[in-house]
Amino acid sequence: MTARVFQGVSVGVPAGANHHPDNWQNVRWVPLSQGELRIDEASFLLVFIPTAKAGSYPAKPLGCLQGCTILPAMEQGALNTFVVKTNDPVHSTIRIDFQSLMDEENFSKVAEQAEALINGRYSKRVSACGGTRRSSIGASQSQRSSMAGGREAMQERFQAQINERHPEHTPLVYSGVELYGQDPNGDIGSEVLLCRGAVALIDSRETSRVGVYEILFYEEDSQAPFLRFMLGANLKLERQIDDFDARASLGGGRRSTMGRRSSMGLGGPVPSFNLSVHGVGQWGLAFDTDEDAASFDRDMTVRLRLVLLSLKTFRGSRAMQGLQGEIAELRARGLLATLRWLLGWALLAAMTVLACYTGFLYFSDPEKPFVDHLSVALLDGYVAFLCFCNWAGVTLAAICCSVARAVPTEQLARCLALPEAIETRSCVASLSGAAGGTFFSGVF
Repeated sequence: MTARVFQGVSVGVPAGANHHPDNWQNVRWVPLSQGELRIDEASFLLVFIPTAKAGSYPAKPLGCLQGCTILPAMEQGALNTFVVKTNDPVHSTIRIDFQSLMDEENFSKVAEQAEALINGRYSKRVSACGGTRRSSIGASQSQRSSMAGGREAMQERFQAQINERHPEHTPLVYSGVELYGQDPNGDIGSEVLLCRGAVALIDSRETSRVGVYEILFYEEDSQAPFLRFMLGANLKLERQIDDFDARASLGGGRRSTMGRRSSMGLGGPVPSFNLSVHGVGQWGLAFDTDEDAASFDRDMTVRLRLVLLSLKTFRGSRAMQGLQGEIAELRARGLLATLRWLLGWALLAAMTVLACYTGFLYFSDPEKPFVDHLSVALLDGYVAFLCFCNWAGVTLAAICCSVARAVPTEQLARCLALPEAIETRSCVASLSGAAGGTFFSGVF
């Protein structure tokens, strides 16, 4: 048996036995107790279980729900009172007070379903309370209109409360939404109704960038959101197909849950969505009206596309920055940069050697002025620099001769100075054959 459960419900009964169910306006009510109220979704049987602190009373059947009338609250924002009609022979009329607006809305929907069943809007259903319900017992059209108006007023107050929780934003609120998810005590893949509430979309207030967009699910009796996620690439939203047989053929716990709910709704299958967050979990959102579902689908699609486009742009910018960093690194490793780096280290090494040499001269002859030692060190350094330049010039000339297979001018002049032509020819030939070894002879 599947039942809806309401916690913290206060139940009252009429005082005395001489009262008519339709004349409840003049009845004096006596509080019975406070506890848990359960409603069977198939038979609409009401079972009241008092809390332990309210008294050691057993579970009390109150009959099958046949209709109710909502007594609006006297003050704005206060909770309503429900006068419920049942088929119980003793307590055919009871008074119920709930602890939250969400419980009031859920009970109103169950009462409407019971009235619709009694009046023949749906196919006949065998009741666990005995027999098939008779359509002549149903509530009047004015009672159904009052319940619908009360439900709309509760939804408006619920939306106002959500707006008050986010004064810095103007969230888009969609009330009348059921949240389905993994059964905490069930098997893997089983899905149950977690709670009823409203979905809120909170937009970013950033002006220079996209910012953060969030989706929240609020349960009325909780100040904190039941679910809260940022819109991003890891969030996926897809609408379920409406055909129940197709849903059942696909398998999954949500199909059976949604099938049961669609059979009790006010117009066939309800529009629903699958909401999944990678690495976190998957949930289902079922809307009471097609208009709210279409608006939610449109608003979520626009925001998801905006966030994905921003993410794509950000990733492209990061890739561009990475390429620019690689180009800068390649430039830093170029020939000119390498020569500049070598020159800097060479100057640093030369200054270090010069300082060490000056200190060595000073400690060798401390009686001599330090300036004299410094002058000697600079002079010796200058001579060493000239020797290095001479060696570098010879080395470069040898490298050029080796690469271009050229003959040094001095050796060619020596060959031309020979007295005999045959000796000159033989000398020139030897120079041409030994041009490849000029580098080693010039350097060493």
